[in-house]
Amino acid sequence: MRTAALLLLPCALLTAQDLRVRSVKGQADVQPDAITTGRNSQADIEIGPAAAFRLQGNSQIRIGRRDDGRYRIELLRGALTYDVLSAGAPSVEIATPSVGAWPTIPGQYEISVSRAVESAIVARAGSIEVVAPAGSEWVNEGQKMIARGSAAAPQFKIVSALSVWRRLAILVSNLNLGAGTGSSDDSSSSDSSSNSSSAASSTAHSSAPVAQSSASAASTGSHSGHGK
Repeated sequence: MRTAALLLLPCALLTAQDLRVRSVKGQADVQPDAITTGRNSQADIEIGPAAAFRLQGNSQIRIGRRDDGRYRIELLRGALTYDVLSAGAPSVEIATPSVGAWPTIPGQYEISVSRAVESAIVARAGSIEVVAPAGSEWVNEGQKMIARGSAAAPQFKIVSALSVWRRLAILVSNLNLGAGTGSSDDSSSSDSSSNSSSAASSTAHSSAPVAQSSASAASTGSHSGHGK
């Protein structure tokens, strides 16, 4: 196991107070401006008290600052899991070969770059903004963005981040809820129909003498009229 802390560079790319390596498991090469992890390894990095990320195995990042002074973590390959603990977290860009992701809202985000240089941004909790030259797009909780192509003109799509089995379980649960509601509605409809039938029958019976009386009255009136 190797544990190391990021050093202060002469060009002030990093500061020990803002960004430091908390722990390393397995084999990892930790440099002041880059970290590379080996197979079955990981490195946990803190960014102040309100954010942190875990670099997974077989991954490589470069760490620097943008022209505006904000951190830029370039994910060259592999994957990292980024946790924003509170709204006061530093504004950090996670740059992939295709797009830049900005995890600023409290939540958990998984960002990866495959061997085919395809980027994936998953919002496990919260919402993350993904930026490209043409504009920005939000990836919300339960969604996944897949991006490919150059950073100048990337192509991307947003899909569900839920597994097939998870989506199936939700569908079955919704169907069961719908079936239960339908049975209740059917029962209510049946009871309502029965009550309506009874009421109609009762009304028919009670109105029969009235109809007969009206008929008798009409008959009487008719006869009286003719008599006149």
